[in-house]
Amino acid sequence: AESVQGEIICRGGSGNVSLKSVEGALTLEKARGRIELNTVNDNITVTDVVGDITAESVDGDIELTNIESSNIDITTVDGGVTYDGTIKDGGHYSLSTHDGDVELGVPPGTNATVSVSTFDGDFEADFPVSVTNTTKRRFTFTLGSGSARVEVESFDGDIHLRRPGQMGGSGKHKVKSHNDNEDNQ
Repeated sequence: AESVQGEIICRGGSGNVSLKSVEGALTLEKARGRIELNTVNDNITVTDVVGDITAESVDGDIELTNIESSNIDITTVDGGVTYDGTIKDGGHYSLSTHDGDVELGVPPGTNATVSVSTFDGDFEADFPVSVTNTTKRRFTFTLGSGSARVEVESFDGDIHLRRPGQMGGSGKHKVKSHNDNEDNQ
């Protein structure tokens, strides 16, 4: 489905699902397959979806909730990014924004190597992390076996790692900066 100026709402769909809009919000619910979402000037909301997801916006937030995927690529220039879903062994998850916050749900028992990059923002996690490979603006840590690759980047925004059920900042948070050296949980 494509629109130049208008919102697109899609419930269902399977196989290759593609929603594109120049100026309009995109909403996708209960779809399965290879998902591609692209809008220039509005938000993208994805709920209850199974499959590989690519979502891009220039000026808008991107929110993915209740997702089952092993391949996520989310990019926006001026907006926040939220991902609450699976992080599967061997999967690849990339969440990037230039000017906005990133919120990533990390289920207990996740096996991932996580790379975090922020130029002018803070990092916070609801659980202790043990940081390695630290540079001035980038650092890496491993959860479990480190099987999945997770890349989280915000040039001018905060990065928050949450436990499911604590998305949106509703839980009590242990703040860990990239300079802390606590043991991995």
